[in-house]
Amino acid sequence: MSAVQGQMNDGVRLYGAAATLRDEIAMPLSPTEIASTEPIVNRLRAALGPKGFTAAWAAGRALPQQEAITLAQAIPVASPRSAART
Repeated sequence: MSAVQGQMNDGVRLYGAAATLRDEIAMPLSPTEIASTEPIVNRLRAALGPKGFTAAWAAGRALPQQEAITLAQAIPVASPRSAART
């Protein structure tokens, strides 16, 4: 698995973990949130393929909350300044 595929897999796992948390606290995505996340999720599904996406989503849904937090904290975040240069 390439680094990019690994990052996409981690992203799907985090979306799955977030879905579990939203279910637990009975707070579904708002229409605005759905509109903003749906294109991203669709691109991830297309990039990973149905089986890869489903496996990553299921792994995220089963991820303990603390592990999801640790995974999210490990993801490098580009500063707005460095993102503007690319």
